[in-house]
Amino acid sequence: MKQLPKSKFNSLNKKDLKENAINSLRDSFAFEGFEFSDTEIAEMVEEARANYKPSKTVKPS
Repeated sequence: MKQLPKSKFNSLNKKDLKENAINSLRDSFAFEGFEFSDTEIAEMVEEARANYKPSKTVKPS
């Protein structure tokens, strides 16, 4: 996945970031031989966000 230069990243709004995420996911799925519409990808992202639980940090003993 391409990384955006910091200056460009800071100027992007949430809509641009969401579009970039959808495009990146679509490209990744296509590379693996899967095809999903933008709507399906957006639904997957929303479901993943809703189910996300941060992992607990394990302190070294």
